[in-house]
This record gives sequence, C-alpha cells and structure tokens, in this order.
Amino acid sequence: MKEQLGQYSEAIKDYDAAIRLKPDDDYTYYRRALAKYNVGHTWAAKQDFQTALKLAEQVGDENLKAVIDDIIRAYYY
Repeated sequence: MKEQLGQYSEAIKDYDAAIRLKPDDDYTYYRRALAKYNVGHTWAAKQDFQTALKLAEQVGDENLKAVIDDIIRAYYY
C-alpha cells in the first residue's frame, strides 16, 4: 500500500522486514526492487530483481519470471 502511495522508502523498510521473516518470497524481492528503482537505487534494484528471478525459477513461477526478464532486458542491458 505504501508503494502505491509513493512512499517508496517506507515500503522498502516493510519489504526488508518481510524478507527477514520469509527470505524465499520471490514477490517480496520483486516489489522491493520496484520500490528501490523508483527512489533511484537502480543497482540495488537490479540485485533484487535477480534474486526474485532465481526464486521464481525455483518455484516455477513462469509469469513472474517473464515479467522480471522483460524488466532486466529493458533497463539493464
């Protein structure tokens, strides 16, 4: 919700806490990456996108994997 309100720094803190509780949640890394990207932390966002991609591959989440692949290709190559 905070991310939707443009409160990206606060959202990042919430995602940090969620990752500490469940470090294998691909969507949490993905959402944190988006928030980091929106505050200009593009390389930190890339790391989170890559982590989310690996986790999505492990659980077989083809939809999220495709979304992240597109983002990485569009913004990092």
